[in-house]
Amino acid sequence: MAYFKNRSNLSLLEEQNLELKNQILKLKNIISNQEDLVEENKHLKKMLSLKEEYTTTLIPATIISKNPWNWNKEILIDKGTLQGIGQNDLIIDFDACLVGRVERTTEHQAWIRLLSDPNFKVICRCRSLNTILVGALFEGAKLLYVPYDLEIETGDEVIIPDPWKSGLKIKIGKVSFAKKSRSQLTQSVFVKPYADLNNLRQVFVLKSH
Repeated sequence: MAYFKNRSNLSLLEEQNLELKNQILKLKNIISNQEDLVEENKHLKKMLSLKEEYTTTLIPATIISKNPWNWNKEILIDKGTLQGIGQNDLIIDFDACLVGRVERTTEHQAWIRLLSDPNFKVICRCRSLNTILVGALFEGAKLLYVPYDLEIETGDEVIIPDPWKSGLKIKIGKVSFAKKSRSQLTQSVFVKPYADLNNLRQVFVLKSH
């Protein structure tokens, strides 16, 4: 008799344990949804702040696909030519940090080449130098044609000069490595992007008026 009673108690405990696990799972889902809402609210506030502050057109877009081939470094967004997006438009995140450039478009979608792609190029500025930044895959990006005698230090900021005089400062990143070689007239300078290229969910397409 005691055996059956113990078995019954054990079965009841198992049911209670399962119910508790279900409740914990529901609570975790609620917390996760709330965190997503908080994060989305932050993005919306940043979006409104950028759109109100600058005289450029900022088109919000959501990333819907990523190219599985790391060598290509491309993402797909849910906006295209019908929304006014064109080839070579710049892409920034919600902190006005450079993400990449529009590579090709359809009516409703656009492929974005990330700044870490070796085929990506853009004119940039570091200290007093205007030069070219190219993608460098896992190193982020690098600066070309940096004179040997120019003082470049780790932590120096790299930006895109404002081509539209809108007041929008497009930040690229900071110098992560700078090395001089006496056998060359230039120096090797690598840049770590500010934008988190691996965890992007939403971006802005940047257009001038």
